[in-house]
Amino acid sequence: YRVDGQYLNMTLKVLSCAPRVYEINEFLSDVEVDHIISIAQTEELKDSTTGNDGTHTEKKLKSRTSRNTWVARENDQVLDAIYRRSADLMRMDEALFRYRGDGEYPSMPSNNTI
Repeated sequence: YRVDGQYLNMTLKVLSCAPRVYEINEFLSDVEVDHIISIAQTEELKDSTTGNDGTHTEKKLKSRTSRNTWVARENDQVLDAIYRRSADLMRMDEALFRYRGDGEYPSMPSNNTI
């Protein structure tokens, strides 16, 4: 997805602290962008919903008109590489970006990925 031996020099530029918004030029290669788009086009887009209010229900609001889908990393080397790069950049444990099984990070309230 990148030229062999090519090092990535990534600069994280803070655009806003609240809400947190960052800019990272050339974080994704053109090949990676095309790959994500091709995978996403095979998925069903769903209407966006608001967050969970503690009742484990999602609400559709007229003010939210976007549609989205999620692409899993588990069976795709390109997506997995992007997740790992994200973790490296943010200096986070890469395990937080994947499904967590029983007993892994028990202090976290969810077994889902971030």
